[in-house]
Amino acid sequence: MRESKKPRESVSIPEEDIRRTAKEDTVDVKRRTLLKFAAGAAFNTLLPKAVTDGQVSTEAVSSPEGTIATIERLTGMPYAEFSKNFDARVRVPSPRGGTYVIHIRQMHQHARDPKNQVLGQSDVVARQQETEKLIEAVVRANKLDGIFAEGFAEKNAAQRYRDDIRQLQGQVAGLEKRSIRTTGDAEKAYAEFGGAYDASLKNRTLYHYTMGDIRTLARTLRKRFAALAPQSPAERARLAELDSRLGAYGAERADLEIPDPYTEGAELKLFMDGKLKHIYPTEERAANERAIEATLAYKEALKNFAGGRIRAEERDRYERIYRRDALEERERILFGKMEEHARERTVAGKPPENIAILFGGRHDFTDMVREQNKTPDRPGRGFIELWPKKLPRGPSLL
Repeated sequence: MRESKKPRESVSIPEEDIRRTAKEDTVDVKRRTLLKFAAGAAFNTLLPKAVTDGQVSTEAVSSPEGTIATIERLTGMPYAEFSKNFDARVRVPSPRGGTYVIHIRQMHQHARDPKNQVLGQSDVVARQQETEKLIEAVVRANKLDGIFAEGFAEKNAAQRYRDDIRQLQGQVAGLEKRSIRTTGDAEKAYAEFGGAYDASLKNRTLYHYTMGDIRTLARTLRKRFAALAPQSPAERARLAELDSRLGAYGAERADLEIPDPYTEGAELKLFMDGKLKHIYPTEERAANERAIEATLAYKEALKNFAGGRIRAEERDRYERIYRRDALEERERILFGKMEEHARERTVAGKPPENIAILFGGRHDFTDMVREQNKTPDRPGRGFIELWPKKLPRGPSLL
């Protein structure tokens, strides 16, 4: 994340680093309205009043020892190990030894604003790998079967992504085993290959999980087509044409990212690998649309203010709309879904548990947790933020 030289007048937004402009990924909207890249900001773990995203925590922490004990309990790591790669802040100590809301901070950028590249894909992947380690540790230490993740609006969304990926992977595997003895067989295999390639290219999630195998299949089919014995000059010419096309399909393209599942987020990678049973929704689509529009409008207002085209009052008006639509409303939706999940556990006779959420680092849920703790007869919750140390500094939007 690029650090802002003028924290108020210029807000940096992490950018999507996919270099495809053709066939803009409209299908991907069903997967996540927001794209996630990396997380957090680097702050000291133990100093209670250090600045976080421009805000000062007034929560008193009883002692560094108590903070360390909380971190070790919620991450399952000895503090010496945790502090090498990660950082944390206990924003609200858990009342009466109750449960915690665990905010794993991240940073992201929606595809509608792809102009300014901040992180290259290799940086994104490295940061997601660090985030994966943190998610996995939290899930294991707290015996969770899932996390709440930004960008998911439906309970079965992750399962649908997995089903679509597995289906395409199965199609590719079947083609690799297909018997090809004639030019006619080659034509059919090539047609099916083209369908698989197009399906992968049109959907960002499918692309990062399947395109590597599809390119390998292209090279395999070239070898198998070359082993055929064409019966006529026309067949020989056709096979040569298919070989040329497959050569292009099998090559990496400078206008596309290298296929890598981590580019699509650590939480989906863990789900695909069977290490995360559920990804619980945090979003509502209509609210996401309002948040995206408010964010893009606010960013434009910041540019116009810096260029002297609008007054401070107009800039502040856009900022208020941004905070209302991109921050406050989405935070209320998230906590509403968390409460619904907690009620379902209560009805099922399950005890309260710690809750892990993967959400943008710009969001500060301290006040939300405190407000809920005021509700009579409600078990109190603490609030802790965790993030990988390697992740860049600076605010994130959305």
